[in-house]
Amino acid sequence: HKHNGWQPFTSHELVDPQNVPLTSPRSLEKNLNCMEHDQPLNVFCETCQEFICRDCTISENHENHNYKLVTESYSKHRQEIEANLQIIKEKLADTTTALIKITTREK
Repeated sequence: HKHNGWQPFTSHELVDPQNVPLTSPRSLEKNLNCMEHDQPLNVFCETCQEFICRDCTISENHENHNYKLVTESYSKHRQEIEANLQIIKEKLADTTTALIKITTREK
């Protein structure tokens, strides 16, 4: 599927999130560099909720912020995402059940 009617997105393909492989934090570090310092984004600024490089940790933009290495932060955030995903799956199942009941009554 493509973003219909949105000129900037006509070349984008929508993908099912379940078909996207989870990437390890190590491979993320190798593929993404800081636009300002051209260094790997291997630190997570918990204050700003964004990936930064080690040089950014000493810049004014992130002064007195809390940081963790991506490898440390990855596990924490993955657990949070998995917990939220479980809640969403349960709500989806409840909604599907309710929809089936409504559809059955209408027939």
